[in-house]
Amino acid sequence: MATANSVATKFSDTILEEDHTTLLLSSSSNADSLKPAVAKLRRLILPLMFVPSLVSYLDCINLDFVADDMQVDLGLSDKVYSLGAGFFFVTYGSMQIPSNRLLRKFSGVEWLAFLTISWGLCTCCMSMITGEWSFYSVCTLLGFFEAGFFPGTMVYLRSFFTTDDFGWRAAALEGVALYFFQPQDVSSCNFLTNSDKRMVAREVGRVKEPPGEPNLKEVMSLPGLWHFTFHWLVFGLPYWGFIYWVPKIIDELEDGDVSSTTVIFLSSIPYTGAVIGNLTLATLADTFGNNSRFFFVGVAMELAGFGFFLGSISNSKTLSFVGLTITGAELWGSYGLLWSMIAQ
Repeated sequence: MATANSVATKFSDTILEEDHTTLLLSSSSNADSLKPAVAKLRRLILPLMFVPSLVSYLDCINLDFVADDMQVDLGLSDKVYSLGAGFFFVTYGSMQIPSNRLLRKFSGVEWLAFLTISWGLCTCCMSMITGEWSFYSVCTLLGFFEAGFFPGTMVYLRSFFTTDDFGWRAAALEGVALYFFQPQDVSSCNFLTNSDKRMVAREVGRVKEPPGEPNLKEVMSLPGLWHFTFHWLVFGLPYWGFIYWVPKIIDELEDGDVSSTTVIFLSSIPYTGAVIGNLTLATLADTFGNNSRFFFVGVAMELAGFGFFLGSISNSKTLSFVGLTITGAELWGSYGLLWSMIAQ
């Protein structure tokens, strides 16, 4: 976050020095003047970031849809599959902070492009898995390169959006597209006028970066850090369990008598609930204000637990699917709200 603010602040200071006639606007008129520029940024910055984010997500979950066939063809047991997923999360969890430290040393676009290209190549290597150890190796590397993408995206987008604008928003070839087409910061947005650049840079740069490097001891003593760490731990266990095991759960509900295509189709039902839940909770949080997000995250996690419980105890396929759909809706609704809180 500090890097994003420093880029915006530096640009803001530079452009204001070059134009001493710039008038300071009142907060209300400034907000009105910013709306066209922010609308351009949303329209031109967010779509290209959405595509690699989607590809990243697909690369994370594609393994669960081919797990059964892979296990049969390569002779991998459920234990090996689970252990491979575990290796993915070892590097995925441990490399997020180091990756963001490296982002401070490089351009945000260049680092995100490198990560995207790298995990794209790792995903291609899935086709060359021949056994247990190659499976472990690819899963470990995939977690290594995907770890820093979403946190890095948050830092990068903070170069363009203020806290108020940012809080409610929601592969190899995509990495190349990022490198060549995505702006580095506000100053390189050719679609904005100089006046727009001044206003956006001034607003984004209002939060000043503290001098020097952040003190690790001070950071680790922040109560908010541990609050969100606990939230992510509680959230991550059912979230990733849902992603990696829903196709297998559905296959067992159908007694293994359906094709992989049918399993994929049936898996879309809980994910349809996820889309609805994500949009619904975001709308509710936006309606009731930022402070309501804590309440809605808590309620959503309770309902997700109820969905898991309903799906596990019911002997009815219909009720099991209802439980999985409730779980998907509430987990993904929480996901968006948690990211928006961390970004702020």
